[in-house]
Amino acid sequence: MMVLSFAKDVLVSLPSLLRGRTPGQLIIQTTDFCNATCPQCGMRKQEDFKRTRLDVDAMKRIIDRGAKNKVKALSFTGGEPFLFQKDLMECIRYGRDKKIPYIRTGTNGYMFQNSNKQGFVEKMREFAKELKKSGLYTFWISLDTWDILEHEKNRGLDGVVDGIRTALLVFREEGIFPSANLGINRTIVKKKIGLTSTSSIAEREQFYEAYVEGFRRFYEFAAGM
Repeated sequence: MMVLSFAKDVLVSLPSLLRGRTPGQLIIQTTDFCNATCPQCGMRKQEDFKRTRLDVDAMKRIIDRGAKNKVKALSFTGGEPFLFQKDLMECIRYGRDKKIPYIRTGTNGYMFQNSNKQGFVEKMREFAKELKKSGLYTFWISLDTWDILEHEKNRGLDGVVDGIRTALLVFREEGIFPSANLGINRTIVKKKIGLTSTSSIAEREQFYEAYVEGFRRFYEFAAGM
């Protein structure tokens, strides 16, 4: 899976590479391990295939090449990058030391579960401090919809939204302001509307209006957290 993703990225970048231009952003897919059940993703935990991950030395070699070619942005994706948090944070710091200005990564939010357990706030404070010291520029949290129950069911992460809300209060105190990563899919609307090549204008307008409303409610939900 990681090989296929890499091959796709190479093909997309090939015209620029042939002209001697380096892409501005370097994306490292750290792993295809994941602990969420998102139906829209082929790396969800219930998929049956041999999982892989990049080791730290391999990622550092990639970062070295990117820094040499003066990339401006470095993104670490997955799978779920924070399943291997120690390695991830080491590579984020390495990218910082290589003077790459914009370093970003994100999470499905699994670490925000069980927010009612003792020590959760302290754990989030240490997490926020580690993120801030690392040199990370952007930290995103994935959200699928404004509907809390739908989001948690979609990802198989019970209680994660309450945990996000609690963690955000701690993050703000530590100067960390995560972004929301919206997956544009069927969960953005409550009423499922199917379109085909023969759908009428009225049906297409209904589809459009449903998604406009879905986006409005999502952004209100995310901003209100």
